[in-house]
Amino acid sequence: LSLWPYTIPLLFVYVSEYAIQSGLWAAMGFPVTDPISRRNWYKWSNFTYQVGVFISRTFFILICRSRQVLWTGGLLQIFMGIFFTFAAVHPFGGWWLLAPSLSVGFLGGGVYVGAFSLIAKEQKTELVELALCSASVADTIGMIFAN
Repeated sequence: LSLWPYTIPLLFVYVSEYAIQSGLWAAMGFPVTDPISRRNWYKWSNFTYQVGVFISRTFFILICRSRQVLWTGGLLQIFMGIFFTFAAVHPFGGWWLLAPSLSVGFLGGGVYVGAFSLIAKEQKTELVELALCSASVADTIGMIFAN
């Protein structure tokens, strides 16, 4: 039972998105020196992220039909982490950054659904339940690494 092709993209997604949410978005605001602006940015970026997660968990099963798509989503989430690191360190954005926040949600929810759907599809029937339970550890480990 080899689950690394599914768990590594999950780990990438969760490390990146939790670092973005709990660290980078908390350090952003327009202007960054205004506490109310920072609170508003944090609230709306997280809301937009949740909308993206909802949409992708609803429809991504139609898109994620291969491990290649799964890995692409995980790697794109790392890219989003790098992008928001630059946005937080060298403030260059504004409220237009809600669009990339939405894509963080799309990628997070999509890779989550995609990984578990592919496990259910590709693993032996008698091992699917064990595989799903075992793979769920990857998101928890990702959250721990991010924080």
